[in-house]
Amino acid sequence: MKTRFAPSPTGPIHIGNARTALFNYLLARQRGGQFILRIEDTNTDLSSEEHIDALYRDLRALGLDWDLPLSTKNGTTQQDRTGPYRQSQRGAIYAEHYARLQHADRAYPCFCTEQTLRLLRKRQLAAGEPPRYNGVCRHLSPAEVAARQADGLSAVLRLHIKEEGTVVFDDLVRGPQVFQTQHLGDFIIRRSDGSPSFMFANAVDDALMGVDCVLRGEDHLTNTPRQLLVLRALDLPEPQYAHIALITGSDGAPLSKRNGSRALADLLAEGYLPRALVNYLARLGCSYANDALCSLRELSAGFAPPQLARAAARFDLHQLAHWQRLALMAMQAEQLCTWMGESVLAKVPRDARAAFARIITPNILLPAEAVPWAECLYGDGQPKMDSETKELCHLAHTLYAAEDSWSKTTQLLAQRSGKRGARLFKPLRQALTGRQDGPALDDLVALLGKERVLQRLRDPKD
Repeated sequence: MKTRFAPSPTGPIHIGNARTALFNYLLARQRGGQFILRIEDTNTDLSSEEHIDALYRDLRALGLDWDLPLSTKNGTTQQDRTGPYRQSQRGAIYAEHYARLQHADRAYPCFCTEQTLRLLRKRQLAAGEPPRYNGVCRHLSPAEVAARQADGLSAVLRLHIKEEGTVVFDDLVRGPQVFQTQHLGDFIIRRSDGSPSFMFANAVDDALMGVDCVLRGEDHLTNTPRQLLVLRALDLPEPQYAHIALITGSDGAPLSKRNGSRALADLLAEGYLPRALVNYLARLGCSYANDALCSLRELSAGFAPPQLARAAARFDLHQLAHWQRLALMAMQAEQLCTWMGESVLAKVPRDARAAFARIITPNILLPAEAVPWAECLYGDGQPKMDSETKELCHLAHTLYAAEDSWSKTTQLLAQRSGKRGARLFKPLRQALTGRQDGPALDDLVALLGKERVLQRLRDPKD
C-alpha cells in the first residue's frame, strides 16, 4: 500500500490538511506500506520555499515522517536523499505525456480568450445547462493552429473527451460513483504558461509514483472522473479513491477563520501537544474502538477507510482540550518543564520547577496559563485580605510559626477558629495565592515553602 499527501505550498497547513496527511500516513503504516510527500508547487505565483519549509516542520512535529522517493542510479534502486517529490521538477515528464496525448489525437490547443469563455458560461447557465467548454477549438485544422501560433496567440491544452458515456468508480468511503462524461467538457490539462493543471499533474503523478489509494477531501470528488479520464487516455494505472467528509466549524458551516479554523503551526506554538493533536485528528470523522491516548503505531493498527464517516466532522476545541489533558497527564515533570519553557518558568526557582510543573499542570491546558500561577506563587505582590481573613491568617501565622506541619497547623486552626471546609480553606487560599481555586492547598504550601507562607499570612501592617 502506497499513499501520498500532496499539498500546494501556498500557505500554512490547517486542521483539514493535517488530518488528510495523518489519515494517509495511518493507512500506509497499517498496511506496512509507504507514505510519500509530493509538493505540488507548479503555481509559482503562490508557492514559496518558506511555506515548503513550514510544511516540513509541521509534518515532522506531528511525527508524520514520509518515505523518501526512489531513484535508479548505476543500475540500482535506492532512496533519493534530495527529499520529497516536487512537481516543479517534473516538467519533462509532463511534456512527454502531453506529446503522447496529442499524437493520439486526445489533446488539442485551445486559443479561446477568457472573455469568450465567460460569455459561453453565461449563455449556458442562462439556458439551464451545466457550464462546460463546447470544444470549438477541437475542430481547428493543423494549418489554423499553426497560423494562430505564428501570430503569437497563447493557448492552453485541453483533453479531448471522445466517448460519451459514464465514468464509474468505487469510492472506499462513499461507495459506487457515476458521472456523465457529457457534463464534463474538454478540460484544461496544460495552462497557457506551459505549467500542468492540477487535473493532469495530480493524476499522472499518482500513477507514475505507484500510489494505490488517493485519500483526500470530498471537495475533490468531482475532480476524480476527470483525472480518471486522463489516466485512461494515457493507459496508466488507476488508484483507488477515498473521499473523506470535510471538517466544519463550531456553527456547522465549512471550516474558516470565522468559525474556528486554525493553522497547525499556530496550535503547536500555543502549546497544544503533537500527541494530543494526532489523537484528536485521528478521531475527527473516524471511529476507533480504543478511546485511550494512543501512539501513532497504535492509531495506525486500528485505522481503516470503512471507519471514515460520510457526514461532516465538526472541529471542537473542547474535544481537543480532552486529548490535551490526557497527553499532559502522560508526561514526566521534566518534559512538562520543557513544554512550559523558560519564559513561563522565569520566576520559579530552578529547584522548584519540576514540582511546580507537576502540581500546576492539571489546572492548565497551555503554557501561557501557567504564567499567572508562577506570578502568584513567586511574585513579589501580597494578596489582598479583608478584615475577617486577616484575623484568620494572623492566627494561622502564629500556629504555623510554632509548627513544622502545615496539616497539623490547619487542624489546630480549625479548632481555634471554629471554621471548617470552605470557610477555613478559601480565605487561606486567597491569602496565599490571591485565587479562589487551583491545586490542593497542601501542594501549594509545599511549593511556596514555610518562609514565604509565613510572609503571606502576616498582615503587611505588622
